[in-house]
Amino acid sequence: MPGTSVASRVIRNLDSRWFRDRPLQESLSKTIRAVYRSKTTREQKREEVARFLKESWQNYANAQLAEVAAQFSRLEGVLLGVVPFEGDRYRDHFIHTFNTFLFGALLLSSLTSSANPRTLRQLLKVGPEDKGRCPFRRPYNTKERLRFLWNLMATLHDIAIPVNYLSTMGRAYEKYLTSFGLASRTLGVDYSAGTTAKLDYYARLLARFYGGALNAPASRTGPLVYPLPAAPNPVFLNQLSHAFEVQDHGALGAICVFRSVESSFLMGQPTRDGEALTAQQAANYVDAVLEQDVARSALAVALHSMSGKEEYGGLKVSFTAYPLTFLLILSDVLQDFFRSEFVHDQGRVAEVVPMKAWPKTDVTTETGTLRLCITVELEYEEPAREEDKKALIDEYNAYQRRRSPAAVRDLVSFKELVTARAKDTVRQLTGKLDLTEDGHGTTPVEVKLTFRCGGHHEGSHLHGR
Repeated sequence: MPGTSVASRVIRNLDSRWFRDRPLQESLSKTIRAVYRSKTTREQKREEVARFLKESWQNYANAQLAEVAAQFSRLEGVLLGVVPFEGDRYRDHFIHTFNTFLFGALLLSSLTSSANPRTLRQLLKVGPEDKGRCPFRRPYNTKERLRFLWNLMATLHDIAIPVNYLSTMGRAYEKYLTSFGLASRTLGVDYSAGTTAKLDYYARLLARFYGGALNAPASRTGPLVYPLPAAPNPVFLNQLSHAFEVQDHGALGAICVFRSVESSFLMGQPTRDGEALTAQQAANYVDAVLEQDVARSALAVALHSMSGKEEYGGLKVSFTAYPLTFLLILSDVLQDFFRSEFVHDQGRVAEVVPMKAWPKTDVTTETGTLRLCITVELEYEEPAREEDKKALIDEYNAYQRRRSPAAVRDLVSFKELVTARAKDTVRQLTGKLDLTEDGHGTTPVEVKLTFRCGGHHEGSHLHGR
């Protein structure tokens, strides 16, 4: 589908009240057209996404986040030139971040355009800010607060991905240095002294959130304050401490969420009111924003990566406990549409996009029983070039052999590849989320997935708590 058609469709389906001003809507439309237009170069796409993210975060008076996004874009350009040649699998993550944000925004927009604030409060655990605690002149209402939460968690969920490829970059650098008879020291990173001093605070705050802060409050109206338990969840505290130690990209992303706020609003930069916080307002900000919505977003960023991994005890995220984190993981895993994959094929890096159609989605709620039903249809497109098709299949076979050498049968056709990837997607979702394929329509959330390629299709019907 041409970029203009995709942009028109997405903008049409996005609630006009999702963004607070017309210029940001127009900026989003421009970015969508650039990202989905086939003739736009990869560099131009990255520049457009970086520009939109910059404008989006300037809208929240946080220039620090805009700069982090720009750095991410530049680093990914380096990774694309190195990682595939080192035999590692690499898929786009910077534009993926934008697409994940946009896909989730459309799902949430469908809810905000039809559900009343009480339903949003009960389903998504979002309500207006407390005027008595908020340090700003005008606290966010329910929908404004939802937009802020989603912007923060979705646009930063993969911000630390480049750190995961330091060892790969080190191998490439080592090969280069041998030509000069040189040897590099191990390429590694460690936390700064200032960050090390704050890690315990971050871990305990997030473990307190995980311990039940999002439990539905008794009141169904009025300001919503997450009641933080006095003590952190001990099991999750241990798991998160391990994630910090091994530098899990989700845990690192959570640190970035905190630091982006601390290095701006708590260091004298102007806030959304246009003025720096006074000492008392800064204390209120920590209490009413940093340890509320910022912590909630940081926890979502951490969980999107930690969930489903054996080293963290097979953590699963339920919709009932963490609805926005659930939607973040769902959006992240499903976001293969317009996502570039970079594979090494006969001395070249081939950029292949197996899914070139925006997914069809439908979101409905059953307010009587507070059920959320999400239907998503994703369509693969078989590459026209035989070389690209073969590169994708070979890369998938090699990736599976690295993961499980003894139990893999090589795929030979693109149809087999679509079937395998559809099963991988469902397996990943059921590993990370509290979802099963044996529900009976009585669970709080229902996800129907269809994967198509020509006349072939795979489907799954998932139910979750």
